[in-house]
Amino acid sequence: MIMNRDQAVEVVSSFGSPGDAACCAIIFDYVQSGSKRLYHYSDFVEAVAGLNLPDSIQNVQRCLNVLKSKRFGLLRQEYRYLDDDGVVYPVDVEDIQAAYTDGALCLEWRNFPDPDFASKIYIVFLPVEGSI
Repeated sequence: MIMNRDQAVEVVSSFGSPGDAACCAIIFDYVQSGSKRLYHYSDFVEAVAGLNLPDSIQNVQRCLNVLKSKRFGLLRQEYRYLDDDGVVYPVDVEDIQAAYTDGALCLEWRNFPDPDFASKIYIVFLPVEGSI
């Protein structure tokens, strides 16, 4: 279910700070502008830089938790793996969980496990279809 900007800001305001609410409004507008097809944390931190928040990463994280929730459905969180050759691949959370248990990331298309996987995994956010 995709809700509107005011509803998202209201939810964040109910448990967060005024900075969280302002941050949420900016991120919502930023995603709705459709300027990108894929976002990184740094995109959102940069978007709210003008608010001069003392800890913008925490504010951004709280807002993203709301905006990627089933209730709002504005963003979808995915994981990417950057291999040693610089090629980026999508990776499932189940594969990452197994890697932490096994001590190495083992993917079908790789011929060997990667014990240094933790430094090569990162999170991206994609707008949910129909949300913009």
